[in-house]
Amino acid sequence: MTKQGRQLKDLISVGPAMSRDFEMLGIRSLPQLAKQEPRKMYERLARQTGQRQDPCVLDTFCAAVAQTRNPRLPAEQCQWWWWSRRRKEVKGTKGCGEKQKRETNAETLSSQRFAEKNEEAKRNRETLTTAELARREAQDWAEFRGREGTRKN
Repeated sequence: MTKQGRQLKDLISVGPAMSRDFEMLGIRSLPQLAKQEPRKMYERLARQTGQRQDPCVLDTFCAAVAQTRNPRLPAEQCQWWWWSRRRKEVKGTKGCGEKQKRETNAETLSSQRFAEKNEEAKRNRETLTTAELARREAQDWAEFRGREGTRKN
């Protein structure tokens, strides 16, 4: 009986849902995961699912990639919430310490619109499917980007 090495499912913070996300992204092994960039994985997943992902997904990607790159990573850094705290504490960065322009206004607008659509649905006693909410959010993003583009010109 041969002993199998560590697998994706053995990583701390990786459960069944995250395993499905890795599968959707075509990532099936630890060496494959170690070569990935968490931010790019997060963006690819959003494109493939057609909806914005919770930022905690990015934090979990950061934790998983860090574990594959450093098997002796301190235990607390194996937890997704360590990366979440780091993302929130470091001003002017987005996820895993990658320096990027903040998109606070766009994210806030998206969250507000999502909440408004949800409240509207409750008032109308509508039951919106996830796909319908995602479609409406995509439409809102398109409208927002269009308005932002006209302001720059």
